[in-house]
Amino acid sequence: MQRPKIGQLLLRRNTPSLLNVGYYKSYFWDGRAATLYDQVEEPLFALHEMHSSPERIHRTLSHHPTLGKLYALTRKQQVVTSEKDFTKKALAAHLWSIRSTDSYANHAIYTPSEQQGKKLFYGKAGCSSCHAGKALTDQQYHYTGLKKQAIVRQSNIVQGQETETFGHDHGRGDVVSGKQMLFAFRTPSLHNVSLTAPYMHDGSLKTLQEVIEFYDRGGDEKGHLPRLHLSQKEKQDLQAFLLLLLDPRYMTLPQKDLTHD
Repeated sequence: MQRPKIGQLLLRRNTPSLLNVGYYKSYFWDGRAATLYDQVEEPLFALHEMHSSPERIHRTLSHHPTLGKLYALTRKQQVVTSEKDFTKKALAAHLWSIRSTDSYANHAIYTPSEQQGKKLFYGKAGCSSCHAGKALTDQQYHYTGLKKQAIVRQSNIVQGQETETFGHDHGRGDVVSGKQMLFAFRTPSLHNVSLTAPYMHDGSLKTLQEVIEFYDRGGDEKGHLPRLHLSQKEKQDLQAFLLLLLDPRYMTLPQKDLTHD
């Protein structure tokens, strides 16, 4: 069986934004990696993602005129210990540099709708209880009442055969013991949220309107979250404010020009 291209593989979780990951205290939707250095290894070597190997990295660096020289220099300076170490540290350093916490919300003269949306965000709608701080995330793990998917599909290629994994995605509950964190997932940052659809850990909500409707009705699990009882106008105002959480440079400039505190 011919190995599918990366874009053809079906992953069980929605790919989150990389913007501001340097601010995080742990990584992945379930927080199973403590550092960026730890995080980059899994997608780099995962069968269903980059499917690389230390041997392949060695061959790549050996034949690359620029990276090979950089590796030799850092190895000589005892900054890295191997090609794998070099690759992980380089990727982690790049990811740490992709930062921007500026947005239209910091500079715009608000329309009445945007102003009301901001009041809802920090008040009645309760968004800021989790989406707080500079990175607009409390960096905690919560079960939000999202419908538990009975079947989780994870495409893999094992000995030339495509396989699927069945069962529930327990999120943080698969990383720590006890039942408290079952089905809990990281609070994502809301910076540039208008550009990061689909939403939730499984990508099941396709638009901001769907996200607002989800929280307005108190999630899918009845009684788990309080209903917000937002009016149609309030929903529109809240979305208007969320659209302000956009750094326009993220859309137009190279990533290196985004780095600032």
